[in-house]
Amino acid sequence: MGKRGELVKELKEKFDPIVIQRDGNRCLICGSRANDVHEIISKSQFSTSELENCITPKNMVSLCRMHHSISQGDKHASANLLRALAKKYKYDYADYPFSWYVTEE
Repeated sequence: MGKRGELVKELKEKFDPIVIQRDGNRCLICGSRANDVHEIISKSQFSTSELENCITPKNMVSLCRMHHSISQGDKHASANLLRALAKKYKYDYADYPFSWYVTEE
């Protein structure tokens, strides 16, 4: 595993449990039992030096498998998820790249 993979693993081990607890282990969309912690804006959109801005509870949400599959790579779904987190948890998405998703939709 390379440096990027190790950093992803380290950050996910740190934040996945926090997100699961925050969301009550329930899918944010349908409320069913969550099976996945999803990075809303994909890791591929962030350089290795920016991963700490990606793998953070502000960009992570508990989802069931169905909603994880539906939202994967869908910019409209990502924007809606970010807006839902902003409303529910009072997150601020004024910074890049979040601002584009929240304001452009």
